[in-house]
Amino acid sequence: MCRIRLLGFGLLLCGFLSSCTRYAFHFVSPDYRPELLNQTTLISPYLYQGIIESGNKIQLKDSLNYQVATLLDEQLPKHLTGIENLLPISLSPRTRHDLEKYLFNVRLDNEYNRKKIRRVRIPEEICEEIQQDGSRFVIVFVSDGFSRTMSNYNSLASLEKVTKTALTASSIAFTSYRVGIPNRRYIQPHSSSLELFLLDTQNREILKYQRNKLDLPPTNPFTIRQHLMALFIE
Repeated sequence: MCRIRLLGFGLLLCGFLSSCTRYAFHFVSPDYRPELLNQTTLISPYLYQGIIESGNKIQLKDSLNYQVATLLDEQLPKHLTGIENLLPISLSPRTRHDLEKYLFNVRLDNEYNRKKIRRVRIPEEICEEIQQDGSRFVIVFVSDGFSRTMSNYNSLASLEKVTKTALTASSIAFTSYRVGIPNRRYIQPHSSSLELFLLDTQNREILKYQRNKLDLPPTNPFTIRQHLMALFIE
């Protein structure tokens, strides 16, 4: 009986974790070595945190970006040796913008980009400016997320419940035609994504890319901790 209970608890725990994690993508270059993570410097993260008050429109908030940046600063030393003594590399506005465009161009969300990320070299001008700081290997984070207001979530959740009820009623007559159709994602009150890019500016390539996404409040310390644990697992 005890074993059955433990098994049941384990299954419930796995179900909870799988419900929190939407997906995780990764890419590792053949040139990557784990010890390189502790030979890196940082570039200030790209942060896109917002609030949804109406519909699905996200309003970016600097205050939320600041909270995430602070949490990253606090928790990164647990994963990168000596990182607490490093100041992020300061890039010119133009180079920072160009790097932002490059990262979003190659960010990994499907199998096509898994091949593309190896083929598209980091622009030479970006690498040259980073190397002026004496750095070859750099880490840059991209973080995006949102939280819905209570009124927004309640209204959309109610609408979705009505829609779901209508679909369930109609499926009674068309059950055979719905086989194999994936379940719809429900409206989530929160979403948080954190991406890690490890760049080799000498060879102009991405050595490692990982992305972790959770349906959790983006400015919660637990959320950031879960992200970093997932991103730094070898």
